[in-house]
Amino acid sequence: MNQGESDRPTREQRQQSYNDERELTEYIFWNYRKFMTTLEQLTEKKMQLDESRRHDSLEGVVPFRNKVRDRILSEHGDQILINRCAKCNRIVATPRAQQCLWCGYDWHHQTPPDQS
Repeated sequence: MNQGESDRPTREQRQQSYNDERELTEYIFWNYRKFMTTLEQLTEKKMQLDESRRHDSLEGVVPFRNKVRDRILSEHGDQILINRCAKCNRIVATPRAQQCLWCGYDWHHQTPPDQS
């Protein structure tokens, strides 16, 4: 993989079937990695490198990632913003994103809702 490329699935790859649980897990792993323990980070890296386990969710990759996601949300939920599209309610790419990669809705030039 070239520098700057991501192994994150493309919109087209994920567009077929939105799964909120899967997208939440990806969102937490990409945007809140700082809350992972050292052991979790090392385990995730090992799983990414081990091609034979990479495609076999029954062997523990998906359950591991779900467990880490749940722990991070439980322990750091007050520091995490799950950014959702106001139009389709799907999880967007980052906490600061202002465009939905799912439905294309763009809120860059809108006034934020009153937070009072």
